[in-house]
Amino acid sequence: MKKIFVLVLTGISLMSSCIYASNIETAQGIQLVENENAFRGVLHTAYNISVDNSTYTSSNFATPSSNSNDINVSFTNDGSSSVTVKLYKVGMFSDKLIGSFDVSAGSSDYDTFSGSSKTTYYVVITNSTGYSIKGSLKVRQLDQ
Repeated sequence: MKKIFVLVLTGISLMSSCIYASNIETAQGIQLVENENAFRGVLHTAYNISVDNSTYTSSNFATPSSNSNDINVSFTNDGSSSVTVKLYKVGMFSDKLIGSFDVSAGSSDYDTFSGSSKTTYYVVITNSTGYSIKGSLKVRQLDQ
């Protein structure tokens, strides 16, 4: 009975590993390697963002790797006005702005910021015009 249980458990473990490997986005990994950055992993994604006010705040995400170097934040702006994308580090008493960049209406842009391992971050997207924010956000962890 123990042998059957171990065999079933091993089979489930192997199948879940295959499912996890199928979720890797190889095209983006290849693009980042061509830019001389090694793809590490997606930390946060938010597709089809659509908020009626002038601020979008992502959920928190963490950098799990102990040898992480950089955090790459990209945003595709599908809205009608430019936005500012800001990366914040969650602190014990207050949060710290790590960096920001602007994305014009109808375009995409990204920036890479120095990160720390096992640290929690979030992204805030704002526009000064008060228009809605529409677009897609992706945050990746990179190693160089």
